[in-house]
Amino acid sequence: MSEVAVIVSASSAVLGVLLVVARMIFARFDKLATEVVSIRERLAAIENDMDWIKRLWGRAPEST
Repeated sequence: MSEVAVIVSASSAVLGVLLVVARMIFARFDKLATEVVSIRERLAAIENDMDWIKRLWGRAPEST
């Protein structure tokens, strides 16, 4: 096997490993982003519930 073939084969293997690592990192960030969106939605729902409760008690916040 020539030296060029060995270098090309090794480079291909390294690029394959880097691709797998990049996919793993992307999957983790994608999962994290999904969790952040879910938390924001839950916080918005809690804020809406708090406004609703304040209106029931007659202490509604000023409308903008």
